[in-house]
Amino acid sequence: MGSSNLSDPQTDGTILATASYDQTIRVWDVSKTVHSGSISHSEGQVNSMSLTSNARQLAVGSWQKIRVYDLGAGLPKDPIATFDNLFKNVTSIGFEMHGRWMFAGGDDMFCRVFEMRGNQLICQRIFDKSQSSITSIEIATNQVDLFIANASGDVFRWDLRRDDYERLPVPVMGTQECIQKLSVHPSGQKMAGMTNKGRLVHWDLKTQSLHDRPLECSAALNGDPISFLNNYGLSCRYSPNGEHIALCGSDTEAVALHADDFSRRTPLNFGSVWNWDCAFSCDSRHMFSAGGDFKLRIWDTTTWERVAEIDGHTKPVTALCSNARY
Repeated sequence: MGSSNLSDPQTDGTILATASYDQTIRVWDVSKTVHSGSISHSEGQVNSMSLTSNARQLAVGSWQKIRVYDLGAGLPKDPIATFDNLFKNVTSIGFEMHGRWMFAGGDDMFCRVFEMRGNQLICQRIFDKSQSSITSIEIATNQVDLFIANASGDVFRWDLRRDDYERLPVPVMGTQECIQKLSVHPSGQKMAGMTNKGRLVHWDLKTQSLHDRPLECSAALNGDPISFLNNYGLSCRYSPNGEHIALCGSDTEAVALHADDFSRRTPLNFGSVWNWDCAFSCDSRHMFSAGGDFKLRIWDTTTWERVAEIDGHTKPVTALCSNARY
């Protein structure tokens, strides 16, 4: 399926990257609905990726390794910086707004802050209070605080300026339920979290309190009860303009919500299972999804219609990211 109404990346500035079990990372020209090239990654499954806002650097987290690639001069064969002194999977990775430093965490229970010096990633700080696998890390809009979720159901706020932390309140969790993915609203005033049981948790960051009550997976749509995440919840993403939040999980059904009050719930059929994440364009006009059927799908956020479906990978997609700032 082609598209004629995608944003021009020269004006929108959106770059997209996807990683797959086929051991490649692909970088996409979404205006032409084709990938512009690929990077070989045979060192294990890619669990998380992040692009700097100028799309010059791509950070990749996998089994015991972090790799940073320079995309400024085309698609590189080798990373410009690496960090190998890790145990187990790197499950979350990201950059500070201007790309001056980055953060990562995973199954070794630590969140680390890195600076890049030459071709080395130098660990500057470590958050060691989690005591269980880290599932998600998101940076606050002030670029000083990191929000950290773990497999025990905890959510921390780590103040890098003071090197201090606090626990955020969480709702009563079910058996083995935890926050799988965090997303900070562009206003910096609220944050959402998707649990692995498919519930959406919402915090008021001004008061450090839970906002209202969590949304259940079984939600009413047009008056009819439906189950929009029947299995695992995997991700939630606010759009850069703050108007939308998209939720996805291990089944084909996803949902788009109006971010202000979670109304206007729009069901989306992603067409594949195990949709580990989704991403938005820089101008919020389009959303991208990819999962178990190898395809990249592009959605128009004004109508929530699918406007493109693109072949590229030969095995399921495990991670994707754009250079949009959230």
